[in-house]
Amino acid sequence: MRLCLTLVSALSVVLWTSFTFGQASVWTKAPPDAGDWFGAANWSSGVPSNHKDAEVSNGGTATIASGVATPGQVTLGRLASHSGALELQGGTLSIEASSFHLFVGNAGQGTVNQSNGTCAFTVATQMYLGYQATGAGTYVLSGSTNTSRMLYTGQQSLTPNDMEVIGYRGAGTFIQSGGRNSPFDRAIQLGYLAGSSGTYSMSGGFLSQIHGLSSLVIGREGSGTFIQTGGSVQNSGTMTLAASATGRGYYELSGGGLSTGRLNIGINGGTAEFNHLSGSHSSGIPHIGATGRYTFWDGTLTVGSTSGLTVDAGGEFTQRGGQLLSTTGAPITNDGTINLLGGTSSLAYIQGDGTTSVGASASPLVNFARQSAMLLDGTLTIRRSNQGGQTSSVGTLTLFNGSLDLADNDLLITSTSQSLVTGFIREARNGGAWDHAGITSSSARDSISHNTTLGLMDGATYRALNGATATFGGLPVDDSNVLVKYTYYGDADFNGVVDFDDYSRTDSGFNSGQTGWFHGDFDYSGIVDFDDYSLIDLAFNTQSGTMLRALSYLDGTDRSLRGMDAPPLRMVALHYAQFGDVYANSFLNAVPEPTAVVVVPALAGVCRRPRRRHLREIPRACVFQ
Repeated sequence: MRLCLTLVSALSVVLWTSFTFGQASVWTKAPPDAGDWFGAANWSSGVPSNHKDAEVSNGGTATIASGVATPGQVTLGRLASHSGALELQGGTLSIEASSFHLFVGNAGQGTVNQSNGTCAFTVATQMYLGYQATGAGTYVLSGSTNTSRMLYTGQQSLTPNDMEVIGYRGAGTFIQSGGRNSPFDRAIQLGYLAGSSGTYSMSGGFLSQIHGLSSLVIGREGSGTFIQTGGSVQNSGTMTLAASATGRGYYELSGGGLSTGRLNIGINGGTAEFNHLSGSHSSGIPHIGATGRYTFWDGTLTVGSTSGLTVDAGGEFTQRGGQLLSTTGAPITNDGTINLLGGTSSLAYIQGDGTTSVGASASPLVNFARQSAMLLDGTLTIRRSNQGGQTSSVGTLTLFNGSLDLADNDLLITSTSQSLVTGFIREARNGGAWDHAGITSSSARDSISHNTTLGLMDGATYRALNGATATFGGLPVDDSNVLVKYTYYGDADFNGVVDFDDYSRTDSGFNSGQTGWFHGDFDYSGIVDFDDYSLIDLAFNTQSGTMLRALSYLDGTDRSLRGMDAPPLRMVALHYAQFGDVYANSFLNAVPEPTAVVVVPALAGVCRRPRRRHLREIPRACVFQ
């Protein structure tokens, strides 16, 4: 991009020195009345045709109502003290020879009012509104879409010479309320050189740049502003806001539709802002640079390519309302700041070294989020694994009144203390209801068996169990990391099932007074007690399909030992004998109504060695035999 701008700057100097404004037929009809372009008496040297230059600089107005005008170069307002106007009410103004151009406000004041007809350019022709520093040019395009056109033909590739320049060195304004501006593969430049200003105001009609090489530059080296309140803008190439360090680009969308291929906002320095108040915007590859800002208030914003939305360090994207959508596989790569403060957001995923904030009224949905920092006042929800959900990661996690809903996915945390994360899970879990803010799991809340939860382990323990090179959800693990896993109650070692090893660790935690998930504190109460045994027994029995017999034993329906030979049921009998009714009540309160219990195929392991008995009066050599 910078190389292209350098080449264009060099060419602009050549163009500046090569343009001439002599040997023209000059408009002589005195204002204020307009005159017919084809009236020979209105010109100093007859009607300018066969590529003869035309100039209107006496404050007068030349009108084309029908027919085809074929001048060479057209200049409206040549000197600083001059002004001139052109009315295109029908017919065609055709500027078709190489290096012939339309200057609207060369050094003075110039105006084109097109309510009908066609203004046609071809080959290396250009239009300049506000060419010199003192120049001010205005082009007004209105009327029917089918009959009022700016048409560019004959070129199949973009060169720096094929442009609509709105504010070259001076001030240019393009006002479109209807009709069709069809540059095809041409560039539209607002605020071309430093010190210039260009404004495009659109309330209706069509602006169509359908070639992949076309470009719309708002604030190249000067100041550019595009205000769209209606109509349709289609840019299949690249739209750039602030194309250099001196450029200032601003786009405001409050109505109509905008479609952009590539959208670059502040990637070259300068000042760039996109203010999306309403309307529809679809962008294939939006890129917000270090000096770029995109604020989305209402309407629809769709990101639609596999490259997705990129926010560089220093850049900022803020959604305050509306609907933000990304097509399948379109990510957000955020190394800057993303603020999702309102509206609805359905995204593929968020990745990068930036910060994502979620406001109280927002509830974005993603496959995963991997950010250096997250600040949540609302709820950031991860899709369930069967819908694309994967392991998320975060450095610093700050929860105000918000939640991170992992559903049935995992989380790796690098820069937030384990005690703080434990508190987030304990608060969200709320005794098993999962109805408070925090690190939560809608999958655990909605589980018909109530046997799953979010477990927690430090990275050092995880690596000791699985090896120094072990990964967690495909992510590398450091000793200082905190790992959160969606799993069964009682899965102390994160292997995905409840087995002998988990009971062994729980017994050790109970007997030695240790705490934490790895030692059996599955409800994060700070101690290992009968509640934790009821939770691990609950999970073990649902895994093994023995829940109904466990319930009938504990609720007193059948307190005999008939049918209690399976290892999960032996654990129930053992713990009831040890803790009594408090254990039974804890177990029964943790499960749904018996009619809702689903029998799950057995997943538990078998006994590998005799385990320590809690009570001597249970004469079992091994509960797991």
